[in-house]
Amino acid sequence: MDKSKHIRTFRSKKLHPEHAKLLNDAIRRNARGGEHDVHITYRKENGEVSKRKVRPLAVKGKSLFVAHCHERNAIRSFRVERIDMIKSAFWEGFEKKAKVGIRDVESHMGSFVDPKDVPKTKAQLDEANAGSFALRHPFLAGIPTLGIWPAMAKDRALDEIKGELMRNNPAYLKALKEQDALDHKREVELMQKHIAERDADAKENLMRMGSTAAVAGVGSLADAWAQRRRSQGQDDSEGGQNQRYGG
Repeated sequence: MDKSKHIRTFRSKKLHPEHAKLLNDAIRRNARGGEHDVHITYRKENGEVSKRKVRPLAVKGKSLFVAHCHERNAIRSFRVERIDMIKSAFWEGFEKKAKVGIRDVESHMGSFVDPKDVPKTKAQLDEANAGSFALRHPFLAGIPTLGIWPAMAKDRALDEIKGELMRNNPAYLKALKEQDALDHKREVELMQKHIAERDADAKENLMRMGSTAAVAGVGSLADAWAQRRRSQGQDDSEGGQNQRYGG
């Protein structure tokens, strides 16, 4: 039996229908043992506006709900008429994974971002994240495309930021060329090592084949000598018989 069907929910006209739906859905999920949070923009009694992340737990009266406030790390009561906005935090974990950051830029470039370029780069990252549906909602964008759309959006954003950094600061281009030269050197060394190992294996195989052939040759000579001895013995025996019987 689903106990969440008997959970009390809001039907207050003081709450926007969409907000009521999100809030009631969170209360039902948490009643079933879930961990469903929402972001709210809340107006205090003195008019001060604050943004909080809360976990709705139960309805209290006609215009109050009880929730765990992550900011205060305590149970608090909130009046629904003072809520200006409610947003589900369900997709939050997926969104954080796709959003590009400074570390992604540095990994993409192969060098650290100069401290003086960090503020501008962060602004570009915020603009890229906000302007791309695939980066804001990678889970929704990734389901029909098997993750290809978010990955392409991330690479495109990183390429644009990398290009602008290199145009404005020649030091990045120099570092990139040095990294490319180092990578090329490593590839050549690995290729040379592979060729040397391959040649050593081929030489060892030839030596084994030569030893096998030599052994086979000695065996063939021994067989031939034994056959010759048998033939001579047979001839001597027949000659003796002919002499005995006057043949």
